[in-house]
Formats: sequence, C-alpha cells, structure tokens
Amino acid sequence: MALKKNWQSGDTVYGTDLNAIATVADAAYKKPGTGIPETDLAAAVQTKLNAGGGGGGTVSSEDITDATAVGKGLIVAANAAAARSVIGAGTSNLALGSSSSTACPGDDERLSDARPPTAHTHDVDDIDASGTPSSTTYLRGDGVWSTPPGGGGGGTVSSEDITDATAVGKGLIVAANAAAARSVIGAGTSNLALGSSSSTACPGDDERLSDARPPTAHGHAGSDITSGTVGYARLPVGTAANTVAAGNDSRFTDTRTPTDNSVTSEKIVDGAIVNADINAAAGIFGSKLAAAVQTSLGLADTAVQPAGLSSAIATAQQVAVNAQTGTSYTLVLADAAKAVECANAAGVTVTVPPHASVAFPVGSVLEVVQTGAGQVTLAPGAGVTLNAAVGLKSASQWAVMTLRKRGTNAWIVAGDVTA
Repeated sequence: MALKKNWQSGDTVYGTDLNAIATVADAAYKKPGTGIPETDLAAAVQTKLNAGGGGGGTVSSEDITDATAVGKGLIVAANAAAARSVIGAGTSNLALGSSSSTACPGDDERLSDARPPTAHTHDVDDIDASGTPSSTTYLRGDGVWSTPPGGGGGGTVSSEDITDATAVGKGLIVAANAAAARSVIGAGTSNLALGSSSSTACPGDDERLSDARPPTAHGHAGSDITSGTVGYARLPVGTAANTVAAGNDSRFTDTRTPTDNSVTSEKIVDGAIVNADINAAAGIFGSKLAAAVQTSLGLADTAVQPAGLSSAIATAQQVAVNAQTGTSYTLVLADAAKAVECANAAGVTVTVPPHASVAFPVGSVLEVVQTGAGQVTLAPGAGVTLNAAVGLKSASQWAVMTLRKRGTNAWIVAGDVTA
C-alpha cells in the first residue's frame, strides 16, 4: 500500500500503513555513503504505533515534538473561550458593540479626536512652549517662558511696571476695595445693588416709576396749565379787580339798572328793539324817524297814484307757466306760484314730492292744468297726504286743479277734480 499523503493532526494510523511508513522512513535515513540506516526509524515508528494496541493507534499533542506550550494548549482547548484564554485574548470574542463584553468598532464616533476628554491634569512639561519653565519664569501669551521684568531669581511687578497703563487703569489696580474702584471710574458710591434706599439703584420695573403713580403735593404756576378745565374752587372768585365773577353773579342780571339811569342811541344795538318793545302809549315824534320813513308816511296824506305802485306788485299778478308734454312729472320748488300745464294724448301722472325731497314752504300755492286729451292724476310722494273733497284726477280737458301746502307733508287739492 502506498504511503498516505496530506496527513492531518489527529489522523489514525492503521497497521496496513506500517510497511509504507517504514519503507519511506528507512529510505530517508540512510547513512550517507554506506546505505546503512542511521536509525532504525521504521522499528521506532512501528513500536510507537503498536503502543496504541492492535492494528492502529492515535497521535496526541505530546507526540508533536516541536509544539510549544501555547500550541499544545490551543490543540487541547475545550472551547473557543478557552482557546482565547490561552493566547491572552481574555473573554472577548471580537463581537462589535458598546457593552463591556464586546469590542469597539474601528470607526466608532467615540474614537473621534474632537471628543471632549474627561477631567484630567497635565504636568508643566506637557505644555508646548519655548524657553525653560522654572520658579523664576512665567508663560507668556505667545507661548514663551520668560523672566519677569524684576529680573531672574524672582521679583514683583507693580502698576508702575505696566508701561501702557493709564492713570485710570493704575487706579483700578491699586484700589483698596470695590468702592474705591467705583470712585476711580466715576461710579460714585453706587454698587448697583437694587433696592429703595439712597445707596441702591432702583429696579427698572419698580412700581414707583409708573406714570399712574400719584405725585407728592406740589404747586404749579398759572402758565403751566395749557389745556383742560380749571375747577371753580381753584378760581379767585370775587368782586375786586384781580378776581373773576361767578356765572350767577347778581350783577349780571338782565334787570340791572344802568349806573347813569339813561339810555342813549350808542347803547342800543342795531335791530335790538322790536315792535313789542315799544309801549303803546309811547309818543314818538316824526322828527325822530328816518327821512325815508317820513317820506313814506307822507304819502298817506294824498291819494296813492298807480305810478307810485311798485312794478313788483304788478308782476306778482302774473302767473308763469311750466309746460309739460310727457306722461309723468314730479313737482319742483320752482313750480310754486306757477301753473303746470300737461299736454299729452295719454294719461299724465303728476307726483307731489315729500318735504325732505323738495322743501316747498308751507302756504305755497300752484296749479296743475289738463291742456291735452289725457287725464291728469295727482299722486302723493312717500309720506305725503293729498286732501281732496272729491278726487285727485282732472275732470276734463282744460280742468284746473289747485294745490296749497298746509303742513310739512300735507296738501289741499281743489278745483275741477273727479274721483
């Protein structure tokens, strides 16, 4: 039987394999140049194999001559956890996660450089700066360890050592207390503590700042009052020159007698005396009347001639005509004292408007005449009352209906009317 190839650790070697193993081993271990076996390897192998008993045997970790303790421990490890323990991997099985029994992934965000470190401290040597840190140097803002102006070996720095310090700045540095510092910057004694005392500041929402807060007692000059009404109690009411008179002062009565007991023309306002003011028993001489009045009264002594009549009187006897040819018409203010003539073959409606629309004076009179074949009907506007004994329609052609206004929206209709 040929020798088996690709042997694996733990394979079982049977007796049928002995001849092949022995032949190979014997051929491999010949003493150079003699052909004499250097070791009877075949016999040794046979003995080892026979140790397992019968026609076969087993190979253990101890049979591996170059196996280390770690290698043997891995071979005999009971499970994966035991194998990890042999190589020092602890209990980790490389499962990824964030618990105590898992491994952290390589791209875990908790590994970021920007992650805030936990609280810790550093030795002065960890500071990346030039120069030498010591008890006689200090670290400047530009990252350089430097010796103070007082020189090496220690020293002090006063406000006078600060070359760009102003008088105010130096005063703040050497201020003995907070009050002194406030004095340097002109803050006085205030420490801005909020309150209501003389040494505190008033809060911005203090109710005492309200516009509605009653002011303390105080006075005002008369010139301070620019609007509104001054109460009666505040006025200097009296009878002296530097006082004012009350509205019900007895000196304001209508029946007060003038001081000089006389009435002159200068004291009578034009148009103030009416007929009722003149006593019927009063005798007024004609010489006291205006010249025009005297002339007019003088006419009564002679017959009134037609030439003396006003032309307006003659004109007043004439009636103007408002000719209408349509089938409807609404009276207008200019129709007062006129005749509205309606000429149409069909019926005509004349509307009397309400006072709110056309304000005819009470007492206005006008005529409505049917001059055509169509009958004329008078119609009251909204709220208007037309009072007639018979009706509100013209009796026939050439019939005249007279209207007189007797109230705000009340008219009387008379003349040639029918129902």
